[in-house]
This record gives sequence, C-alpha cells and structure tokens, in this order.
Amino acid sequence: MDEEIEEIISKWNPIIETVAYKEFIKDLYSKPIIIPFIYREIYNKVVKPVLKNKDMWGLLIIKGPRRIGKTTLLYYIVNRIVKDVEKGEFNFDIKNILYLSLDYEKLDSNLFEKILETILNKKEKKVILLDEASFIPEWNKIVKSFIDRKLINDSIIIVTGSYGVDLKEAERLLYGRTGNVYTIKGSLKSGPFQFLFPIRFPEMIGEFEVYNKLKEFLKNKKIIKNTKLPTIREVILSKIIDKGEDISFLEEVDDYIKNTLSKFFEAFILTGGFPKYFKDYLNANLDENILINAYNDFYQLIKADAKKLFPKYYKETIFRDDIFESILKNLTERKSGEFSIENILNDINRFLSQYTIKRKELEDYLDFMLSTKLIFKIKPIKFEKRWLEFIEGKSKLKLYFRDSLIYLSFYSRIRNINNIKELIKSIKDKNLYGYFFENIVVRHFVDLPFLTEPAPIDIDLYEEKSLGYYRSEEFEIDIVTWFKKYRGSKELVFAEVTTQDKKDLSNILDWINKEFPKHRLIVITEDKLEIDNDIVFIPAYLILSLI
Repeated sequence: MDEEIEEIISKWNPIIETVAYKEFIKDLYSKPIIIPFIYREIYNKVVKPVLKNKDMWGLLIIKGPRRIGKTTLLYYIVNRIVKDVEKGEFNFDIKNILYLSLDYEKLDSNLFEKILETILNKKEKKVILLDEASFIPEWNKIVKSFIDRKLINDSIIIVTGSYGVDLKEAERLLYGRTGNVYTIKGSLKSGPFQFLFPIRFPEMIGEFEVYNKLKEFLKNKKIIKNTKLPTIREVILSKIIDKGEDISFLEEVDDYIKNTLSKFFEAFILTGGFPKYFKDYLNANLDENILINAYNDFYQLIKADAKKLFPKYYKETIFRDDIFESILKNLTERKSGEFSIENILNDINRFLSQYTIKRKELEDYLDFMLSTKLIFKIKPIKFEKRWLEFIEGKSKLKLYFRDSLIYLSFYSRIRNINNIKELIKSIKDKNLYGYFFENIVVRHFVDLPFLTEPAPIDIDLYEEKSLGYYRSEEFEIDIVTWFKKYRGSKELVFAEVTTQDKKDLSNILDWINKEFPKHRLIVITEDKLEIDNDIVFIPAYLILSLI
C-alpha cells in the first residue's frame, strides 16, 4: 500500500481504537446521552440489513449543520455494529469499518480517489464512513464512478456533509444509484438522502426522567394510548387545533410538571438543539462558561469552514472577516423575520468604512449561510380550495436562524459578550427578544409536516413546502403549516408567537371563525396558559415538549 495512503488510513482506523470513539462509548454507558430516533432508524433499516444480507448494498447521504451530531451518528453506527457482531446477529469483520474525515489538510480529490479504490478492491463486505465530504467538492463524482464500476455492490457507504450545494449535486448525480437496501420491505421511508436538523425539544429531553413523567401522566389520564413521540405529537396537536375537543388536560399537565419542564427549556434555549452542548451544560451544573466556550467554538468553526469553502464554491468572492461579521451583526439585530437584499446591502455598506460590498458578494455570503443550514427562509402563503399555497416570485420572504444556539453564538461573538445575563439583557434591551423567541418556535414547526411523512428529497423544497406566514391588509399570522393527523387526514395549523402580555388578535380570530370555523388559534407564549373555545394561549416549554 502507498505510504501516503497508509498514513491517512491509519490516522483514524481502526476507529474503535481512537480516543474520540472511546470517549463516545464512555459517555454512552456512564451518563445520559441523547440518541435521536433517526439514528436508530438508519442503523436498523439501512446498515443492519446490508450487513445481514450477502448481496445487499447501500449508499446513504446525511447532511446537517456543523456540531449537530453527524460524527456522533457514525460512532453510534460503529458501536451498534460491534455490539451486534458480539451478539452473533451477523458475521462481519469489524476491521472492515473504514472512517475518513475529509476535512483534513492532506486530502485532495486525487488522494481520496486512490484511498477509496484501495479499500474497495478488498473482496470483503465493508462499511465506509466519509465524514464532512463537502471539503472535497469532487467526492460525489468519485463515488459515482465506483458505483458505476460495481465496486460498491456488497458494502455500505455513509457520507456526511454540512454544505448544501455539493450535497444537492450529489442527490442529482447519485439518484437511482443508492443501492437495493431501499427496495426491501420496511426500509427507510425517507430514503437515501437524510437531513439532520438540530434536535427538537421533546427528543432532547427524551432520555431524562422529566419526559418519562410527562408521557406516563398523559397515558394515565387516558389522553394517549401509547407513549411513542409520534403518537403524542399527533394526538395532542389534533386535540389542540380542534374547537370540538376538550383540552383542559393541558392545565393539569402544566400544574404537574411546569417547574421541571420549564427549567429544561431554559437550558434548551441557551444550548439549542445541539446534543453535545446541551449535555455538557447540564453535566456542568449549568456553568455558563460551558455556554460561552460553546458559542465561541461554533462561531470559530463556521468562520473556518467559510474560509475553506469560499475558494471552492464562490470563486468570484473573497471571504473577508469584516464583511462576514457585519452581515451577522445585521441579521442578529432584526426585530422581525422580514428581510430584503437591498436593505441589508445598504446597512452593511454604512457599517463598512473602507470597502463597498456588491450585491453578488452579499448573495454569496447569504447563500453560504443558507446552504450550511445556519438560516432558512419561509414564504408568504395564500389559500386555494381551503388549503395553503405558497406565493412564489418577489414576494416578501422571512428569514430565521435554524437554532437558538446559532443565533446566540453569532450575537455574542460579534459583540464580544462573555456573560449570559449580559447577553440576554442586551437582546432584550435592543427589543430583539421577540424575534429571537419566534426563531425557537418557528424552527420547531417548520419540520412538522414531515415528521409523520417522508420528506422530499430536496431539503430546500422540504422547507419551502412546509410552513409559511399569512398576511392580509388587516392582520398577519406568524405560522401556517400542516400535519398528518393520527386518523390519517391532513390538517392546517394556525399559530401566533408573542412575548407580550396583550396583543390584539381579534381580526385573526374573526377570519379563522369565518374561513376555518372548526380550527382553534394557537398562541405560543413565554409562560401564559389560558384556554378558550376559539383560542389557546400555551407556553412554549409545554407545546414544544408535546409536538
């Protein structure tokens, strides 16, 4: 074997002997570690069938923001393979698990191709884990060439990445070339192209006793028959939106578990849906230094990624720290989700002293943030035949941060704030807390339609077809989305988000009563719980734990 190839392979393999993997195992068995539902689905419905069947193979592509747990997912898969081999579930040589981090300075397209060919020429079933593939733009063409040469017809390759452009191109190139594992009964419904969102609040607390108490309480009150999260979500939301349903049980739930649940939610607001940061913060007894270090870690990682990716994907735009920071300052000082390129451009050029940023440059920076899923856009909607339809074209879009940690990381680092109380005070003093709070809620609702259905292959289409906002001349509704009820029908959801004690909702209620008379308006608050036939005010910590 070529010395250079051997050096890179030996850097991470065998993976079960690496420090990072051993730390993962230590955490897994010594204290609560958050294992999202999709991890188990991927292992049981993709990896395991390939390893149990001689002629089965598969390719799985997973994308998601940095630090979201993609590498942890790969460690989880390795651990499950090792355990299942020990139990005799299937015959497999664990030495044939290959892990490569493509975010490695010595790797380029040519060397990566040589390494992959060296591994694939071994006549044994293999598990190949390619982490952060976006750093080698040609990876998708190289993998395609090996598939076309039938060198991956008995193995599984799992690819992770943080950058959306190259992964979207991979979906186009590799569609129909992802293996026969997806043709078997009970295979992964959402297919070979997966997206890892920041973890939702109910999944984040799923390993803790507070969530077990919540589930058992709902079951004992005969609100639900089983305690699986999808069942809770569908049953609870179906009851909340339907005026004909008695939802007084929400008051009993709140009385029973409010103190504990709200404390977990306070931690979740500060750490977002990033399992590592949430776990570290709780394990450190809410030490705010953990948070400041997390914000700095995330910010520095994103900036380093941008410096590496811009020369590869935005060749006409030179990445500059001052421009990036001025864009982040603008985006974190918004009082609402509405945005326009022109306004951002004018604001930034007033801020920059020795440089004038051009529209194309700004679009490249925003595209980087959209493609790495740091932010997302939602469209206005209209109604056709009593169903939502998204308005295309130059309509006013809204912009949201994918997660509260992303917002807090950018806000605190740009302003050099190293104290949590000072950070939250700054956000509130600038009247930005309403938008920050709205980000937390909207990001939980944006994936609601596809938690019970397979998502579209294109994640951008996923977002564009799941949630919008409705505006008339008299009023605006923050959230209009849909979900699939436990009885099988699709139902609309209307929700407002507010941090104010009083907000005039009369025009919205008059419109809903006229156009959708069976629907109840949901108003998501910080801590107010109040139930009426037409409207329910419900704290974010409660509604987000139930859906």
